[in-house]
Amino acid sequence: MKKIMFFFALVLCSDPIHAAEISIEACASATVTSASAEGALSGFPEECYILSVQTDEEAPFNSKAESASYQFYFGGCNSTGADVSYTMEHNMRYTVTGGADEEHEQRSLRIRYSLSPMTYTDYSGEFNQVNNGVIEDGLCYDFVTMLTLDANAASGLTPYSPFPVYDARGLYYDPDKPGHGFDVNVHEQFQSTEAGLTAYYYGHTADGERLWLISETISPEYRYGDAMELKMFAVPNGVLGDPGDEVVQWGTAKITLYDCKEGFARLNGTDGEIQMNLEKLVTYRDSSCN
Repeated sequence: MKKIMFFFALVLCSDPIHAAEISIEACASATVTSASAEGALSGFPEECYILSVQTDEEAPFNSKAESASYQFYFGGCNSTGADVSYTMEHNMRYTVTGGADEEHEQRSLRIRYSLSPMTYTDYSGEFNQVNNGVIEDGLCYDFVTMLTLDANAASGLTPYSPFPVYDARGLYYDPDKPGHGFDVNVHEQFQSTEAGLTAYYYGHTADGERLWLISETISPEYRYGDAMELKMFAVPNGVLGDPGDEVVQWGTAKITLYDCKEGFARLNGTDGEIQMNLEKLVTYRDSSCN
């Protein structure tokens, strides 16, 4: 028996907020839309779950976290004498509500689904994807899809402070698409005690050539969940020992850090647009990130 595991997770990060209640509703389903042999594979009908977190507003500071996981089993056995091909549609939809004090509400939302190349950052949305597969003759397939809901609510807080800017330093890459990534540097600007942030991108052009980019330097007043928009520059000409003196703007990078370890980037420029789910590969020893 062959087991194939699919996972997707809905994660609400623990941003300090005035709101004392958060509620998540998430629904998932998998439907077999076609199969070369009837009954060889079954999906699961839509099932919805709600997770609510409420804190005590009377306390000067109170926080509470909740987590719940749900598994969906589906699959089938093929004894038809021939391989069975199938098409299956996966669907997920979600809504996040809560926040009695909308003016001061601060939340960072991440939704991940292993079959989706996107990381969702809105408070409501949906995911739909069609997948094709084959069940070999004489084999049984058990599929397990796991839905995980995590929420953290806090009351009695003022809007949260900027993150420790030096914790942004490090190397970031996309685990699903390794081989390219960002090097984020935070430094004191020359003749100034003000911190500056510069990002480098190492990858390839649309034609397969090496692509090295450097961003403008910004003085970040930055919060987790905010997006940094950076102009990205390239030196298009030069040879070994004699780099070109022409610097051109290649495009822009929009980088969002959810915490000191993970984030999302959208790189858009001369060679097109790419999106990356960022994970920190290397950090600095003096970082407070653990």
